[in-house]
Amino acid sequence: MVRQSAHRRVTADSWGRRKWLALAAVLLQVSSSAHALDSTPVSLGCSNSVCMLPAGMAGIDFSLSNGNWAPEIVLPDAAPDGSLITIGSSAVWGSSITNGAEAMPVGQGDLFAFVREEGGWTYVTDPESLDCKGSECALPSNLRRIKFLLSNGNWAQDIVLPAAAAEGASITIQSSAGWSSTISNGASDVAISQGDTFQFVRSGAAWVSPVSKVEQTLLQFGCTDGSASCSLPTMSSPVTKIAVGNSNWSSTVRLPATARPGDVVVIRNDASNSVGVVAGDATLETLATGSVGRYFRDGDGGWTSAYPVKVLLVYSSQAADAAGGASEEELRLARLLDFTNTALENSAANFYLVAAETIQYDLAATTLAAAYEEGIGQLKNGASDLALYRATYQADMVVYEGALGTSDGCGRAFTSPAYASDYMYPEWIQDSKESMLAVISLHAWCDDFVMPHEVGHLAGLLHEGTANTYPARIYAKGASNVGDLMGKRGAGVAVIPYFSNPRLYTSTGLRMGEPGLVDSVRAMNENAPTISNFYP
Repeated sequence: MVRQSAHRRVTADSWGRRKWLALAAVLLQVSSSAHALDSTPVSLGCSNSVCMLPAGMAGIDFSLSNGNWAPEIVLPDAAPDGSLITIGSSAVWGSSITNGAEAMPVGQGDLFAFVREEGGWTYVTDPESLDCKGSECALPSNLRRIKFLLSNGNWAQDIVLPAAAAEGASITIQSSAGWSSTISNGASDVAISQGDTFQFVRSGAAWVSPVSKVEQTLLQFGCTDGSASCSLPTMSSPVTKIAVGNSNWSSTVRLPATARPGDVVVIRNDASNSVGVVAGDATLETLATGSVGRYFRDGDGGWTSAYPVKVLLVYSSQAADAAGGASEEELRLARLLDFTNTALENSAANFYLVAAETIQYDLAATTLAAAYEEGIGQLKNGASDLALYRATYQADMVVYEGALGTSDGCGRAFTSPAYASDYMYPEWIQDSKESMLAVISLHAWCDDFVMPHEVGHLAGLLHEGTANTYPARIYAKGASNVGDLMGKRGAGVAVIPYFSNPRLYTSTGLRMGEPGLVDSVRAMNENAPTISNFYP
């Protein structure tokens, strides 16, 4: 959206000069007090592996090149205030920089600088705002990261994202202004209001929105409240979430005519009236009040309702006691199921979990490993109580929670060699029906990420670095560098409610996977139709 009235435009050249002047000032300040350590992956002994930069140094100049490369560089936990680290790359392969809980990509030709301030590392080339006032503000195209703050004193009616930018470049736009603005990303216009935050990442010559802090509503797409029909625009991100309420209701929502295979639309209806969901000439579903619809774009260019996977939720009497009663434990399991669905939705998975039933049942075992073995044995024995409960409620999966301590970890699924090898063959997934059990422990040390992690195992996933040791799909694994649900814990990156998917990016522009190598969602989506039909 471009208006012809007078406005002030920030050019790439003027912004680039300002950026490098700021960086030069920091470099001069640090170099006057200490000489920087020149280092590379080879000099630090971490070539082709994770490079932990040395602590306590006043300055480090770290460079990457072909033949002298590392996939990840971790900034040190300790350094004097005022210390400077510069990281540059001429390598054709991308890397990532880990700064506490944040990770960011490094590409060929990039140069980043971090200064130590108040016990943390500050990215000195990340602008805090652009001096942009008037009717239109065109953001510069030559930066990897832009943080644009809208306020009453720094406001523009239209924010135009650059037509060209480097792959993985990211733009964050926050607004505290009393007036709304419009963000034009080349494919569609998005309204941003006071309190909103939107983030965009460059992917495949387009701007996608991997993280949107506010759910979109029908009003944002120009649909009037109470209209008979509302058509969603072309997908600008792999996942679009729509919230429908009484002040934002349409009797019919039409899914986008243009989308890529694997794109997902999630619609939550909190309005008093039902909403019909239409794709082309077909009505896919009528959403009642309080219901959620999930739809994915298939390989034939059509929209399909996501596959429901029915889960029998089982808890022990000890878990009920630990939770404060049976009703509290049942609420807890329902919350964990919803959290798992949120992670699946975030990741563009083509299936979701629905509780077949929630029951109390005690396994005799008191440890996680023993409870898992006992539960698998019962499911293999079709006449056992647990197997009969599962058959009665037609559950595709079983999740059992007990107060089992943490000596064996917080969760377990498909770890017994007697059953894991059968399941991991993609062609044999139908034979894994009797092994669809996850056991989790209710303990203060065990967080909410345990259930979605174990469900990931049930859907065919392994940990990062282990998919090659089993006869599994090579890409059915996690990515620790972004902190996804199947990655290794303790890598200095906070866990996020996502499964790896190379079509998605973190808010810092780091890709959440590698095509053909790290793609949990691809593996789960391939398995979902079979798992969903264990009990048709």
